[in-house]
Amino acid sequence: MNVNKTYCTIGIDFNNDDTGRMNIESETYHQAYGYNEDFVLLGLTIKSSGSYGYGLTYHCLTDGCNEPKLSKLQLLLNSITIEHNVDVILPLLYVPTPDIPLTCSRYTNFTNPNECYSQEQSSIFCVICFTSIDGIKNSICSDCLDNDDLISDLLLDERAYLLKTRKTSNHNFEVHCNIRECNRMDKIEQLRKLYRYDFDYNKFASQSISAWAFYNKNMIFFNVIILLILNKL
Repeated sequence: MNVNKTYCTIGIDFNNDDTGRMNIESETYHQAYGYNEDFVLLGLTIKSSGSYGYGLTYHCLTDGCNEPKLSKLQLLLNSITIEHNVDVILPLLYVPTPDIPLTCSRYTNFTNPNECYSQEQSSIFCVICFTSIDGIKNSICSDCLDNDDLISDLLLDERAYLLKTRKTSNHNFEVHCNIRECNRMDKIEQLRKLYRYDFDYNKFASQSISAWAFYNKNMIFFNVIILLILNKL
C-alpha cells in the first residue's frame, strides 16, 4: 500500500510461553519523536506474574524496505542479544502481600514539578511506586499511586537504535513496584544491570549489504536469462 510520510515496519514479538507474532505494516506513531532515519526499537517487558515478553520493530523510510525478502527477519534476529533472569529481577519489584502504605521516592527534573505530581498530594496513601523516564524529552518522574488495582506490568524498557548515525537512545522506561523505595533512581540503576539486551549495528549492516548484493546478483542473472529467451524468440 502507499503511505504518506510514515515508516514501513517489521515487528516481531515473543513471549515466554513460546508464542509470538509478526506484523508487517506502516506506522506513524514514532514519526513525532524525530527519528528521521531508519531505526530499530527493542524492548523488554516483565509482569508481576513472572511472565515476560520482548520485541523489536524495524522502522525504515524507503519503498519496499519492510518486504520480508533479503532475509530481513533473520537479519534482525541475528543482530539482537537478550539476557535476563526473571527469578532475580521479580523479587526486587514485587511481593504478593506488600506493606501498605509504601514509602516511595518522589522526584522529577521537570521545571514545573506539577507536571509530574501535585505538590498538594504529599500525604497520598501509597500503594504502588513508579518511575517513568522519557528518553525523547529527557524527563524523569517518580511518585506513587493510591490505586489498589493489581500490578500487571512491572518493567518496560525500550531502546531505539538509530541505524544511520548508530546512536542508541533510551526511548522509554517505566517501572511499577510495591516494595519500599523500589522506584529510587539508584535502585533502578542496579536493576538495569541485572539484564542485558543490545542490537549489533555491524552485524546488521554487514549482513544487509551481503543479502542485498546476493539479491541483486540473482536479479541480474534472472534478467539476463529473460533477455536470452526473448532474443531467441
